[in-house]
Amino acid sequence: MNIGATDNRSFSIAVGYDVIRQKDLTWRITVNLLHAKTTYYNIGDILEKLNEQGRCFRKVLRDITMVLAQRLYGQLNRWVSTQ
Repeated sequence: MNIGATDNRSFSIAVGYDVIRQKDLTWRITVNLLHAKTTYYNIGDILEKLNEQGRCFRKVLRDITMVLAQRLYGQLNRWVSTQ
């Protein structure tokens, strides 16, 4: 479910310099810079509505229950196959 939109903007710069460069040895220094900005928009009040309805909590609870049930099924299946 999409509840909004994002705008991601970033740039990076990398500069390197060989301090020592010989036949069998190279010592290189590198500097990396990264700038990133994310803007969220068009979110509206959908989160508040979902929270009021209890749907956010129910979905998380359902997902956790499914994961636990799948793990239990796998463990039972392995146990039965060893008997």
